[in-house]
Amino acid sequence: MLQPTLPMPAPDRRAPPPRPSPALLLVEVSDATSFNRLAEREAMRSRRDGRMMAVLQLQLREEPDLLHRASPLAFEQALADGARRLRGGIRSTDTLARWQATQFGVLLPGCDRADAAGVLARLIGGASGPYGQEGVRLRLHVTGEVQRCL
Repeated sequence: MLQPTLPMPAPDRRAPPPRPSPALLLVEVSDATSFNRLAEREAMRSRRDGRMMAVLQLQLREEPDLLHRASPLAFEQALADGARRLRGGIRSTDTLARWQATQFGVLLPGCDRADAAGVLARLIGGASGPYGQEGVRLRLHVTGEVQRCL
């Protein structure tokens, strides 16, 4: 005898809120406010898991050279290389975000203020320095701060 089948529930039509994938090199956000919303969402997730989360904010700038200035393309390529260096300095579970081309934020789940300061120093040291683009060497200077621990 055939069993009656129950109707399948309708799929949920609402899209889930975006969540950065740990595998992404970089999450692009529109501005600092969007980054702060992302940080709050990830902080709620960390609190549910009983962990802290640190938030870093970084800025990459070209160090001026009195003899020449790099082309915009060379500067963009250096920023992309800088993002790769930043990504290489954090765990796969951390999130690296960028807005306004030179502003970066890092979300460090499970990280307290003291450890965040060490990560910040490592990121500044690893991403600051010379970059070779289009036969022109330019230097990026990285500054940053531990914005907060949630």
